[in-house]
Amino acid sequence: MPPTYWHQPASSSHALIEQFCPGFSYTVRAVAARYSKVELDEALRAVDSLLYKLVTSKQTMEAKGSIRPGSSQQTLIDRRIAALRLSIDLIQEALDNSDTPEN
Repeated sequence: MPPTYWHQPASSSHALIEQFCPGFSYTVRAVAARYSKVELDEALRAVDSLLYKLVTSKQTMEAKGSIRPGSSQQTLIDRRIAALRLSIDLIQEALDNSDTPEN
């Protein structure tokens, strides 16, 4: 049974990325061929953990009132969260297209 991750990739992310980056499918296959499934899975778990910690920290700061909406700190956290979600989607896509052995 595959592990459950905190962030579930968007189902339409591949189509959206392919629309703006026509060679995306080839790039994902190249990345998938460069790394084993184990390496990609470990990277996915690490990025997922970072995302969870960042979202939890943001929620705590908002609850305490130590971060103002619209501040540069808020913007930075939101952009980092978006980047981590994109990373998870790309790693998951590489795992889905991986033909490499488990090791």
